[in-house]
Amino acid sequence: MSNKRTNNWRLSTQRIVSIPFITDIFSSFIHYVDLFSFRISGGRFSLSGFLTGWPVITLITIGAKSGLQRTLPLLGIEDGTDVVLIASNFGHPNNPSWFYNLMKNPEVKLVKRGKEGIYIARQAEGEEYSKYWKMAVETNLGFSRYKERAKSRIIPIIVLSPKDNLEKKILSTGIFR
Repeated sequence: MSNKRTNNWRLSTQRIVSIPFITDIFSSFIHYVDLFSFRISGGRFSLSGFLTGWPVITLITIGAKSGLQRTLPLLGIEDGTDVVLIASNFGHPNNPSWFYNLMKNPEVKLVKRGKEGIYIARQAEGEEYSKYWKMAVETNLGFSRYKERAKSRIIPIIVLSPKDNLEKKILSTGIFR
């Protein structure tokens, strides 16, 4: 398939899966399909990423209430070494459970393109939030629809930064010298 045809096909798929009743169906099973496809491909392939062109990553958190490890494939937008997550929950009125996991336990494991790393989560605010929201809508056509569906809920944006980069930054500031 040519690149233009592939892009048109992926945009069409994004439009279809962002229709509210299709979103509800899609969101009920796609995580399981993506986890399976990641498992058999060594973390390098997800079906939703293939069909839509979304950059899908695997997020491994610790449950806020249970304390158990939770593994979930999510759309992860790269910004340099950071990875941005949009807590849209497909436009449902509440935040997704992984958001609360990150707020309670901000140190997470992330797998992207088969490579694993430790990241620290924080919420984006102000201009950074606006920048990442624009990137999110450019990446997934559904986010603008999810925002409409979420009504008064402000959709959180989470920035994951590699832990080793943060540690180097802290050391270079002289705080621990």
